Amino acid sequence: MIPKWSTALVTVTALGGACSSARPPPRESLARPCSVFLLQTPIHPVLALPDEQGGFVGYGFGDRTFMSTFDWREYPWGAWLVFAGLPGEFTRGAMERIRYRGTTRDELARETRMQIDELVVEGARVDELRRRLDSKIGGRVAELDWLFDTDDGYSLWWDNCHCATAAWLRELGCEVPRIRLVPRFTGWRVER
Repeated sequence: MIPKWSTALVTVTALGGACSSARPPPRESLARPCSVFLLQTPIHPVLALPDEQGGFVGYGFGDRTFMSTFDWREYPWGAWLVFAGLPGEFTRGAMERIRYRGTTRDELARETRMQIDELVVEGARVDELRRRLDSKIGGRVAELDWLFDTDDGYSLWWDNCHCATAAWLRELGCEVPRIRLVPRFTGWRVER
């Protein structure tokens, strides 16, 4: 007989767990309020930070092989599904860095066709995070002008795009729960 708690865990895992949430700091506590945008599809978030020229640059993290080809055939499915869930690295990670033309939420939504949430955070933290992310970017991957090598490893469950985004949002002063079930397949909710 299967224990009831394991059935509940399997059910929650199969459904993708709860949404990840981010709560920005209170606006009145910010010395230099700055808007950033959280862009997302059902399975991939991108954090758009303002640059020094008044535009926005989107940063995302993911699996180097998949992001360079967008082709799941690169993986032997059986082995990938078994080992991708283990702690530690399974494949090499990659950083995406995309310069957007849009500078407002509506313009970015039209340009990217992604769901977009605006967060207001401390400007100094934004500058620091942007510099740190730019310093992690290596050479181009597969001659793509938006995808770059990084020294970070990737795994499906623990070191993925949602985990990277959660860490970046924490660096910006947002409250993000540390425990999320199956964070790879969950969306983001911005709490006000």
